[in-house]
Amino acid sequence: MKITFIPTSKFAQDCLTPPLPAKKVIPEWYKKTPFLMDGYKEYTYSTGAPSVTHKGCNPFLDSLTAGYVFCLSSDLEIINEGNNKHSFYWKTPNDVITHHDKNQHPLLPSAFNGFDNVHKFHNDFIIKTPKGYSTHFTHPLNQHSLPFRTLSGNVETDTYMIPVHFPFQLLKLQEGSTILERGTPVCQFIPFKRDNWKHSVEKYNESLIIKESFKYYSRIYRAYKSLHWIKKRFD
Repeated sequence: MKITFIPTSKFAQDCLTPPLPAKKVIPEWYKKTPFLMDGYKEYTYSTGAPSVTHKGCNPFLDSLTAGYVFCLSSDLEIINEGNNKHSFYWKTPNDVITHHDKNQHPLLPSAFNGFDNVHKFHNDFIIKTPKGYSTHFTHPLNQHSLPFRTLSGNVETDTYMIPVHFPFQLLKLQEGSTILERGTPVCQFIPFKRDNWKHSVEKYNESLIIKESFKYYSRIYRAYKSLHWIKKRFD
């Protein structure tokens, strides 16, 4: 499968950063996190719980490396003017931020402990997926230190040949200036195949629960990775 990023101008092609595989922008705090909890020199289950940090959790890492990430191509300064007012400044000639009129989102809740205005990170690349595949756009997964929340949406990127921009709301900012540096991830997106789904609710199956639980807990070291995890690739 192949996802394609198409610049909408020569300027975008020559100067702006196209979306990147998410694995290339894993946050520094994750890289610096030790595998073992403080005070442990080796893996053990002797205390009744694994001695590893979240760095030993494959589902957590899978979220950080899933799909692709759009990052800022230049520094962005945000001025908190008070009274729910903010100004945005950048030095490059391209659009970095655009805005939604408040009448377009009359009942949209504000970001938690944040502001209800909706701004947009501007994107100068068309995102194209194969026939039958859409793309889920969302806030960079598990990256809660960012001072904004990007809204989520699904786009039929196999037919929508127009750049998708990324609406967001600001969280509570410090007084004065906040600078988002070039390379800050602002939106993560993951292609998915459009399928129709049905759901069912089954009866309790004691034998199945006992069997599957025993299989999982029969492994002391990284049971999920050894029994269930499948490597995913986004290049």
